[in-house]
Amino acid sequence: MPARAVVRALPQELSGRGLVRIDEVTASKLGLSIGDYVEVVGRGRVAGAIILRDFTFKPIVELDKISRLNAGVEIGEEVVLRPARIKKAAIVVLSPDKPVKANLKELKAKLLGHLLIKGNLVKVRLKEDRFSAKVSETYPSGIVIVERGTDLVIEGKSHEKTNYKSLSDLPGFESQVRILRYRVIEPIKQREKYGGFGIKPPKGVLILGPSGVGKSTLARALAREVSSENFVEIRGTQGSLIPPELLEEKLRSAFEMAEKSKFSAILLDDLDRMGSEVWNLLIGLFDEHQDGVLVIATATSEEELPHQLLRGGRLELKVELGVPGRREREEILKEITRKLPLSKDFYRKKCKSCGFTSPN
Repeated sequence: MPARAVVRALPQELSGRGLVRIDEVTASKLGLSIGDYVEVVGRGRVAGAIILRDFTFKPIVELDKISRLNAGVEIGEEVVLRPARIKKAAIVVLSPDKPVKANLKELKAKLLGHLLIKGNLVKVRLKEDRFSAKVSETYPSGIVIVERGTDLVIEGKSHEKTNYKSLSDLPGFESQVRILRYRVIEPIKQREKYGGFGIKPPKGVLILGPSGVGKSTLARALAREVSSENFVEIRGTQGSLIPPELLEEKLRSAFEMAEKSKFSAILLDDLDRMGSEVWNLLIGLFDEHQDGVLVIATATSEEELPHQLLRGGRLELKVELGVPGRREREEILKEITRKLPLSKDFYRKKCKSCGFTSPN
């Protein structure tokens, strides 16, 4: 049953931690105790983890400045309190108030355990600068908690930093880039022209090859090429770090988020390590969702993947990467070392490593 309380300021030393302090009587009335979550409703909404204060003569709720702003209330005003029904955040989309170069790993560490609601303002002090953004979307919707497996997406910022701006800048992938440009990128960017000839871009691309040959690098470059700034990346290696249900929720959310964009990409890195439940879900999502979403997957081998996933209308285009030959290896080395002073015979010596990849 909801309760009412008067807003007071949370002490400064407790601010910025996603905490809400209420009196013991009000907490008991709500059936809540320390560590539970409460929703505060004023002209807006905010939620946080409960801590308790000593006895007061009337119901009191203490909020820090950012929580008061999100709840749309001032000190002395009355708000409604109720137990928060929270969900694990699969994806949170943040819209910063100015261009930023935020470190996503550092930002997520600061927001870990915080409750977020669409429309909330987020302010975090990072090493380089203060980060301020509005929560523009959460997947799933409602009150969500940021966990280790949550993906943060910053609008107007690439998902991960890279030295390569486009496919054309990638050394050693000449033949693969040519295939992707004519089979994927051009049909997406010139839909009317290609559509007139009955040519549609594939719904999915599967990039295959042994470990260390650049599958993820090529996949990310393709994702940026077709979806401009933002794309969603889900890694198969996360399966051992986060609950399977959250991995599946992230996949559903990625499709939902991508469909809201003009055109977007979803990158599934190490798809062959994600397991049958994710594969079956992906097959269903391919069938449910229409054009406008490109799925780019990487895998060491297609043998582990179900045949149904490789049919037309799903991961229909395969691009294979092998171990770089002498020429490709020299192109890669020249790109990596272009600003370094080197001996004249450097490339001749280093290209003797043909047949090796980074894991070797």
